[in-house]
Amino acid sequence: MSNKVFDLLRKLGYNPAKEQEFYLSTLAHIAAELLEYRKINKLSQEQLAEKLGITQAMVSKIETASANLSIKTLAKIAAKLNGYLYVTLNLVSNDEEFNNINKFEYNYGIKEENAYENEHSQELDPAAS
Repeated sequence: MSNKVFDLLRKLGYNPAKEQEFYLSTLAHIAAELLEYRKINKLSQEQLAEKLGITQAMVSKIETASANLSIKTLAKIAAKLNGYLYVTLNLVSNDEEFNNINKFEYNYGIKEENAYENEHSQELDPAAS
């Protein structure tokens, strides 16, 4: 949800706390992204549910921003749809945060599955020499 939505809600007498704004904005963003993914890939809610290993009712709850999702569930969805999960509290500058994420990925070997193969394709393929 954009700030304009919250501005309109305030004009109508609803004054959500900052925490509630963050929560609703995040749910709305996830809902829109999953719905867009489903539409682009021409999937029904049932087909997407099967792909994710969840129920059609849960897909519906996510798409209507009425599901309280854990980070673990979001990670599962991102992994199954070949996406990427990036969560931040925006407590540090973006450059510093990005550098810390890269250090974490480097230290713990978190890369795309094919990154090593792409970097070392000639080593892995004797015919490429």
